[in-house]
Amino acid sequence: MKLIFNGWSRTVYTHEHDVLPIKGGPNRRAPIGKANEPLCWDNTLSARGRINNISLTGDFLVEFQFEASELRNWLSLYVKESPKDAIRLLAEMQGEAMINLAIGVDELD
Repeated sequence: MKLIFNGWSRTVYTHEHDVLPIKGGPNRRAPIGKANEPLCWDNTLSARGRINNISLTGDFLVEFQFEASELRNWLSLYVKESPKDAIRLLAEMQGEAMINLAIGVDELD
């Protein structure tokens, strides 16, 4: 995952930071994974990671860039922890995907 910070009122510099996954479970801070590895989700609503060398002051717009593998990890855990809710979500998303394929929408602009 990447976090990208841009100044809220004005952008002087864009600050781009890799979020390093914490692989030790919900009550630990180690071991730390490497950049570009997917986050390890502690539960269906929470994942933790480490950002190195960040020092920002002021107000920022934060952009979250997920890797497909992170979303897959999250969905896998969601299916295990909340199967009924996961079925509802997956059915809805499958329907949306089929509609987009039928009208020729292949990817977002």
